[in-house]
Amino acid sequence: MARRVLKTAVILNILLVVIILALRLLPNNDISIRTLLLPPDGCAAPCFMNIRAGVTDMVEASAIVKTHTWSKSLPFLLKPINDMSTRFILWQWSGKQSPLVDTRRQGQIRFNGNQAVGVIVQTTIPLGAVWLALGATDKGRLALSELRPSSDVTLTAVYPAASLLVRVTIPAHSSQSALWLSRVEMESSNPQAVASLGGYALPSFAKLQGHS
Repeated sequence: MARRVLKTAVILNILLVVIILALRLLPNNDISIRTLLLPPDGCAAPCFMNIRAGVTDMVEASAIVKTHTWSKSLPFLLKPINDMSTRFILWQWSGKQSPLVDTRRQGQIRFNGNQAVGVIVQTTIPLGAVWLALGATDKGRLALSELRPSSDVTLTAVYPAASLLVRVTIPAHSSQSALWLSRVEMESSNPQAVASLGGYALPSFAKLQGHS
């Protein structure tokens, strides 16, 4: 029995090393990842494209997106029919944005009433590459997916100093390698959401333990 446990542990450690090496061989680099995910100099967190969740209002955000070099289209306002207090501003990418942005998905700003509460961007960055670039965090939460709760789970990792949420949604029984190679959605989020989600601890399988 002990030999079987030891063999399993060795295999898992080797698998983690292989995952990390694979991530290091990907074209993403730490500087580019940090530049996209972290607030720029001169704009206190939370800040993305000069939009500050918890501070910027809808008129200001719309004007910023309209003139930003990363935006190709005029901002589009979306009003969910099942939530009267939530609004979204969406836009298409211009091609001048970071190459780590997934341009197949629109950028979006979520509003509660008139105030921006989060800027959400789908990226091409694997979760493991975020871990290696920003360092490990033990703050976050694992929950059922809002869109497919019967089959998928969403892992949200929290970086409080940057007011940053990093999410991946994967099938519930995915391998650890699938988790770390999944591409993340980033959210430059408001302090209240960061504090709430940051009050949870990530499960042990969602940590590159000993390799951060």
